[in-house]
Amino acid sequence: MDLRSGDISRVVLRPNVRQDMEAFKLSSAMLNVLAALDGYRDVSDVVEMLGMGWGEIRQVLIKLQDRDLIALVKEREQALSSRFFEILEERLAAYMGPVAGMLIDDTVQSMGEKKGQFPSRRAVELVDSLAGEISSVGKKQEFRRSLDEILEQFT
Repeated sequence: MDLRSGDISRVVLRPNVRQDMEAFKLSSAMLNVLAALDGYRDVSDVVEMLGMGWGEIRQVLIKLQDRDLIALVKEREQALSSRFFEILEERLAAYMGPVAGMLIDDTVQSMGEKKGQFPSRRAVELVDSLAGEISSVGKKQEFRRSLDEILEQFT
């Protein structure tokens, strides 16, 4: 992983805990960045959270990498937006009533995901699972069709 060049905004890092960490002297900026790297936030989230500039964060990450104190997790996967979930709840409520929001939350959780980090690649699976809760075959198909365009737009 080369942090010295290129777009690092979507890179997700985690601390690399080592036995000899006491041998390192870290600046407050390095400690703050290390504490903010949780394996879920990407670098753009850390920049926003800490209010650091891109040049400064890059330099801190390079120093942490040179000391082998951080490790690459992955590039963040595209997550569904809150707007997608608003539309999904609105459409599902037309068939299921006011329990639609709770049903979505429960389904997301049963899929082992979190709403704010729900991967767009699983959107069709989510819609199919929710459609399975609608008893009428015709209404189930209507629900799925009503989301075809939305799925295309958000995934």
